Amino acid sequence: MKPMLLQRYHSGCKAWPYWAERKHNGVRCLIINDGKTAVPYSREGNLLLSGYVAAGHIMATCGPGVYDGELVAGTFTETLSAVKRKTTSGVRFKAYDCLTLDEWDRGVCLLPLPERRARLVGLLAKPTDPSWFVCEIVTGQFVQNHADLFYSMAEALRRGWEGLVLKDPSAPYLCGERTRGWLKCKDLGAWS
Repeated sequence: MKPMLLQRYHSGCKAWPYWAERKHNGVRCLIINDGKTAVPYSREGNLLLSGYVAAGHIMATCGPGVYDGELVAGTFTETLSAVKRKTTSGVRFKAYDCLTLDEWDRGVCLLPLPERRARLVGLLAKPTDPSWFVCEIVTGQFVQNHADLFYSMAEALRRGWEGLVLKDPSAPYLCGERTRGWLKCKDLGAWS
Protein backbone atom coordinates (compact mmCIF):
# COMPACT_ATOMS: atom_id res chain seq x y z
CA MET A 1 0.00 0.00 0.00
CA LYS A 2 1.22 3.53 -0.73
CA PRO A 3 0.39 6.80 1.07
CA MET A 4 -1.84 9.58 -0.20
CA LEU A 5 0.06 11.84 -2.61
CA LEU A 6 0.15 15.57 -3.26
CA GLN A 7 -1.16 17.34 -6.34
CA ARG A 8 0.18 20.74 -7.37
CA TYR A 9 -1.95 23.71 -6.30
CA HIS A 10 -3.30 26.01 -9.00
CA SER A 11 -5.67 28.94 -8.78
CA GLY A 12 -8.59 26.76 -9.92
CA CYS A 13 -8.40 24.68 -6.72
CA LYS A 14 -10.95 26.26 -4.41
CA ALA A 15 -12.21 24.02 -1.61
CA TRP A 16 -12.20 26.74 1.05
CA PRO A 17 -11.30 26.52 3.79
CA TYR A 18 -8.04 24.61 3.51
CA TRP A 19 -5.88 23.39 6.37
CA ALA A 20 -2.42 24.84 5.60
CA GLU A 21 0.70 23.30 7.10
CA ARG A 22 4.42 23.57 6.44
CA LYS A 23 5.73 21.52 3.54
CA HIS A 24 8.81 19.86 4.95
CA ASN A 25 11.56 19.20 2.48
CA GLY A 26 12.25 15.71 3.79
CA VAL A 27 11.81 12.07 2.93
CA ARG A 28 8.28 10.65 3.12
CA CYS A 29 8.02 8.08 5.89
CA LEU A 30 5.26 5.76 7.03
CA ILE A 31 5.73 4.15 10.41
CA ILE A 32 3.58 1.05 10.68
CA ASN A 33 2.99 -0.06 14.26
CA ASP A 34 1.21 -3.41 14.46
CA GLY A 35 1.37 -3.48 18.27
CA LYS A 36 4.39 -5.81 18.29
CA THR A 37 6.85 -3.88 16.13
CA ALA A 38 6.99 -0.46 14.50
CA VAL A 39 8.76 -0.25 11.17
CA PRO A 40 9.58 2.86 9.06
CA TYR A 41 8.97 2.63 5.32
CA SER A 42 9.45 4.96 2.35
CA ARG A 43 6.46 5.85 0.21
CA GLU A 44 7.63 3.11 -2.17
CA GLY A 45 7.54 0.52 0.64
CA ASN A 46 11.30 0.27 1.25
CA LEU A 47 12.74 0.11 4.77
CA LEU A 48 14.01 3.48 6.02
CA LEU A 49 16.63 2.62 8.60
CA SER A 50 17.03 6.32 9.49
CA GLY A 51 13.49 6.23 10.88
CA TYR A 52 14.09 3.46 13.43
CA VAL A 53 14.53 5.78 16.43
CA ALA A 54 11.25 7.50 15.59
CA ALA A 55 9.63 4.09 15.07
CA GLY A 56 10.92 3.05 18.49
CA HIS A 57 9.32 6.12 20.05
CA ILE A 58 6.02 5.33 18.34
CA MET A 59 6.23 1.70 19.44
CA ALA A 60 6.87 2.76 23.05
CA THR A 61 4.25 5.50 23.30
CA CYS A 62 1.55 4.98 20.67
CA GLY A 63 -1.11 2.48 19.80
CA PRO A 64 -1.17 0.41 16.64
CA GLY A 65 -1.65 2.32 13.41
CA VAL A 66 0.02 3.83 10.38
CA TYR A 67 1.72 7.16 11.08
CA ASP A 68 2.29 9.25 7.95
CA GLY A 69 4.92 11.98 7.86
CA GLU A 70 8.39 13.07 6.79
CA LEU A 71 11.88 12.30 8.03
CA VAL A 72 13.82 15.55 8.35
CA ALA A 73 17.47 16.11 9.28
CA GLY A 74 18.08 19.79 8.51
CA THR A 75 18.24 20.59 4.80
CA PHE A 76 16.99 18.25 2.11
CA THR A 77 20.60 17.39 1.23
CA GLU A 78 21.35 16.58 4.89
CA THR A 79 18.21 14.44 5.09
CA LEU A 80 19.10 12.51 1.92
CA SER A 81 22.62 12.02 3.25
CA ALA A 82 21.30 10.67 6.58
CA VAL A 83 18.93 8.30 4.77
CA LYS A 84 21.68 7.13 2.40
CA ARG A 85 24.10 6.57 5.31
CA LYS A 86 21.28 4.90 7.30
CA THR A 87 22.02 7.09 10.30
CA THR A 88 19.44 8.08 12.90
CA SER A 89 21.45 10.92 14.42
CA GLY A 90 19.62 14.23 14.08
CA VAL A 91 16.71 12.67 12.18
CA ARG A 92 13.22 13.78 13.24
CA PHE A 93 9.82 12.44 12.24
CA LYS A 94 7.23 15.10 11.39
CA ALA A 95 3.84 13.36 11.61
CA TYR A 96 0.82 14.76 9.78
CA ASP A 97 -1.72 11.94 9.52
CA CYS A 98 -2.70 8.64 11.09
CA LEU A 99 -4.76 5.66 9.95
CA THR A 100 -5.81 2.50 11.71
CA LEU A 101 -4.33 -0.73 10.41
CA ASP A 102 -7.74 -1.72 9.00
CA GLU A 103 -8.07 1.61 7.16
CA TRP A 104 -4.56 1.14 5.73
CA ASP A 105 -5.40 -2.40 4.59
CA ARG A 106 -8.59 -1.12 2.91
CA GLY A 107 -6.67 1.77 1.31
CA VAL A 108 -9.02 4.47 2.60
CA CYS A 109 -9.93 6.40 5.72
CA LEU A 110 -13.25 8.20 5.34
CA LEU A 111 -12.84 10.27 8.51
CA PRO A 112 -12.37 13.98 7.78
CA LEU A 113 -8.96 15.52 8.47
CA PRO A 114 -9.87 17.14 11.82
CA GLU A 115 -10.88 13.74 13.21
CA ARG A 116 -7.73 12.07 11.88
CA ARG A 117 -5.59 14.86 13.38
CA ALA A 118 -7.37 14.54 16.74
CA ARG A 119 -6.63 10.82 16.67
CA LEU A 120 -2.97 11.56 15.86
CA VAL A 121 -2.69 14.08 18.70
CA GLY A 122 -4.25 11.55 21.07
CA LEU A 123 -1.87 8.77 20.04
CA LEU A 124 1.47 10.53 19.56
CA ALA A 125 2.60 11.35 23.08
CA LYS A 126 5.32 13.90 23.73
CA PRO A 127 8.42 12.42 25.34
CA THR A 128 9.12 13.32 28.95
CA ASP A 129 12.85 13.43 28.18
CA PRO A 130 13.52 16.29 25.71
CA SER A 131 16.79 14.65 24.60
CA TRP A 132 14.65 11.90 23.01
CA PHE A 133 12.50 14.32 21.01
CA VAL A 134 12.34 12.54 17.67
CA CYS A 135 8.64 12.85 16.74
CA GLU A 136 6.36 15.84 16.48
CA ILE A 137 3.02 16.63 14.92
CA VAL A 138 3.06 19.13 12.08
CA THR A 139 0.99 22.16 13.03
CA GLY A 140 -1.00 24.41 10.75
CA GLN A 141 -3.92 26.76 10.44
CA PHE A 142 -7.03 27.20 8.38
CA VAL A 143 -6.94 29.56 5.42
CA GLN A 144 -10.38 30.84 4.53
CA ASN A 145 -9.81 32.35 1.11
CA HIS A 146 -7.32 33.27 -1.59
CA ALA A 147 -6.02 36.31 0.33
CA ASP A 148 -5.34 34.21 3.47
CA LEU A 149 -3.51 31.66 1.37
CA PHE A 150 -1.39 34.32 -0.35
CA TYR A 151 -0.41 35.80 3.03
CA SER A 152 0.36 32.36 4.51
CA MET A 153 2.45 31.40 1.48
CA ALA A 154 4.41 34.67 1.59
CA GLU A 155 5.10 34.06 5.30
CA ALA A 156 6.21 30.47 4.60
CA LEU A 157 8.67 31.66 1.96
CA ARG A 158 9.92 34.43 4.27
CA ARG A 159 10.70 31.74 6.86
CA GLY A 160 12.65 29.77 4.28
CA TRP A 161 10.17 26.88 4.10
CA GLU A 162 9.79 24.83 0.95
CA GLY A 163 6.14 25.86 0.80
CA LEU A 164 2.76 24.79 2.14
CA VAL A 165 0.61 21.70 1.97
CA LEU A 166 -3.08 22.51 1.68
CA LYS A 167 -5.57 19.92 2.81
CA ASP A 168 -9.30 19.89 2.22
CA PRO A 169 -10.60 19.18 5.74
CA SER A 170 -13.52 17.12 4.42
CA ALA A 171 -11.44 14.95 2.06
CA PRO A 172 -10.82 11.30 2.91
CA TYR A 173 -7.33 9.77 3.02
CA LEU A 174 -6.98 7.71 -0.16
CA CYS A 175 -3.91 5.48 -0.21
CA GLY A 176 -1.78 5.82 -3.33
CA GLU A 177 -4.03 8.51 -4.82
CA ARG A 178 -3.08 12.00 -6.04
CA THR A 179 -6.22 14.08 -5.48
CA ARG A 180 -7.31 17.66 -4.83
CA GLY A 181 -7.63 16.64 -1.18
CA TRP A 182 -3.91 17.37 -0.64
CA LEU A 183 -2.19 20.12 -2.60
CA LYS A 184 1.39 21.36 -2.61
CA CYS A 185 2.07 25.04 -3.00
CA LYS A 186 5.75 25.87 -3.41
CA ASP A 187 5.79 29.39 -4.82
CA LEU A 188 3.71 32.48 -5.37
CA GLY A 189 3.60 31.79 -9.13
CA ALA A 190 0.43 29.74 -8.67
CA TRP A 191 -1.43 33.06 -8.59
CA SER A 192 -0.11 34.44 -11.87
